[in-house]
Amino acid sequence: MRALVVLLLATMLFAAGCSLFGNYELEGLPCDASAPQGQECLPDAGFTCVRVDGGAGACVRMK
Repeated sequence: MRALVVLLLATMLFAAGCSLFGNYELEGLPCDASAPQGQECLPDAGFTCVRVDGGAGACVRMK
């Protein structure tokens, strides 16, 4: 029983660590079409949506 509790806690800590300290690299990913205008690629994280020929667009790092 104790091993099960330890395994459960370790799994929870690992999952929390991955989500809290994850590296979200958006470069090259498609823009989020459901997001409001100007928010398609997390501008607070330094990315913007660039559309070419009216297509779906891709996220690129702002300079």
